[in-house]
Amino acid sequence: MEIYIEAFEIQIHMPFSRQHWKGWEISEKKNGDVIVGVGALARFWVNYFEQKSVSLWMIFRSKGEEQEKAVKDSLEMLNIIEENAFKNQKKNIFFIGGKIGMMDIAFGWICHWLKIIEDVGGVKLIEENSLPNLQNWMKNSKKYL
Repeated sequence: MEIYIEAFEIQIHMPFSRQHWKGWEISEKKNGDVIVGVGALARFWVNYFEQKSVSLWMIFRSKGEEQEKAVKDSLEMLNIIEENAFKNQKKNIFFIGGKIGMMDIAFGWICHWLKIIEDVGGVKLIEENSLPNLQNWMKNSKKYL
């Protein structure tokens, strides 16, 4: 059996075994579908961010076309996170509501480093009115992370 997570037009196939997914909030339906809970969803986003956030660091480590690609990749990543992971942040301080979780910790460094990356790289990734949910989360989380 495999778990299928479809997000932002990418289908991710992950092998399913109780041992590998031990501790994850997963339940199976009779028809074989697998439902992924908040903990598994947070792990998915942490993994996504870990793989894609390299582009943020490449902004100030590169120049010219390589930097332009890093900016494009970073904006794409931040928009995907905005539209999918933090879409309900207007109501919550943290990813899952009232307490710091794994995703807040994994994303926490951008609360402090994103502005520095923009300044050193000489680029502007987040405009005042762009990515409102992510900006709200960053503003609220900066107090705690």
